[in-house]
This record gives sequence, structure tokens and C-alpha cells, in this order.
Amino acid sequence: MSITVVEPAADYLLTTRERAKAELGITTTTDDDIISDMIVRASSAIERECRRKFGVETVTETLDGTGSRLLGLSRYPIVEVTEVTEDGTVLETTEYSVESAEDGALYRANGWGRTGGLRMWGTEAYSSGYILPGYQDLRYSVTYRAGYLLPSDVNPWILPGTPENLPGAIEQACLETVKAWFSSRDIDPALASVQVGQLRVSYRDQAASGVRDALPAAALGYLRNYYARVM
Repeated sequence: MSITVVEPAADYLLTTRERAKAELGITTTTDDDIISDMIVRASSAIERECRRKFGVETVTETLDGTGSRLLGLSRYPIVEVTEVTEDGTVLETTEYSVESAEDGALYRANGWGRTGGLRMWGTEAYSSGYILPGYQDLRYSVTYRAGYLLPSDVNPWILPGTPENLPGAIEQACLETVKAWFSSRDIDPALASVQVGQLRVSYRDQAASGVRDALPAAALGYLRNYYARVM
């Protein structure tokens, strides 16, 4: 399976600086560059965590047939399917349909499948003329648009055939990440906790991972329903 990006997203930012500043209660411009950088890093970290892209892109995906009537694509939600080929032959648009845009599934009554045939097994089978029945996987290439409108391009009027807005939980995960990083930006990353008298403050999320751009627990909670499917 392979994916080629035909038309990339305009950007990959999962929130805006204005919304992040509102969450942080900041009205000055002093920290604008820091906040913008954190949004870029947080958006990238969330994509890595979820193993998927969220912004709308046009891609061409090549994959083998499933042997069933459903074909699962890697990018979703599906906005539009431009072309589908089967072993290089363009299929008529009447031969398939979007079964579930949100799940990235295409339906085809004839199946996304395999062709019955004969398969030779090894040099000994060839020399002896011994042939076993088998199947050949068909190769499909799907060009389509998929993904969400990101906060900088949010559309208050969702019409048929237009992308959906980014789910609020994903943007909130980005905001929670920026807030956590901003509030701890001056803390030594090697510091696990601080105790003053009977009060102990733990920096578990950052210290436990040992990763500069580790996501806080609050952000992971918002992302639990948005991980990429296991193909």
C-alpha cells in the first residue's frame, strides 16, 4: 500500500493562535512567537500520536483488493472520490459508492477482489507440471479528497460535498497541549517533581516520557476516539 499526496493541505495547524491565547488568558503580543511555535509542535505531535493526517488533502492511494465488497482507505472522512482504477483500468463511477465517509469505506457490489486462476508453486512444481489453483490479488488505485477543515478554514455552513470541520475534541487536545507546555516552559525537563513543605507538584507527563514534545494526559483523553484504524 502506498499514498501519494496530489494536493497538500494549506497547513496542518489544529488550532489558531487567537484561540490558544484566549485559553491562556493572554492579551499581549509578547509571547506570540512562542505560542505559534508551540501550536506547530503540538499539531505535529498529535498527528504522530494518532498516526494520521487531519487536514483536507487530495491523495492517490494504491492498495490490494480485500476479497470483500468493502475497501478501507487510509484517509478519512472521505470528501470526494475522483477516480478508481483496477489493475490500471478506470472503473465507472456507477460501479462503486462511498459506504461510510467517516470510516473511509468504499462499496462495490462486485467486490474489491481477487481473480480465480492458476498459480505455479516453485521450480519443482513447474518442472513436474504440477499446478495448484490459486488467486491473484487485484491492485486498486483510488484518487480522493479526505480530511477535515482545520480551525483556520472553519466553515459555519456545511453543505453536501464539502469537508466537515475539525472535531472540537481534536482542537481541544491541541489547546491542552499548548497550555501545558506554555505553563511549564521554564521548568527543567529533567525535573520530576518539586516539594515545598507538605505540597508536592509532579511533572509526570513530561518527565516520564523523556520526550520534549510529550502530550499531556488531558490531551490524550480528548484523542482517544481519533486514532488511525489498524489496517
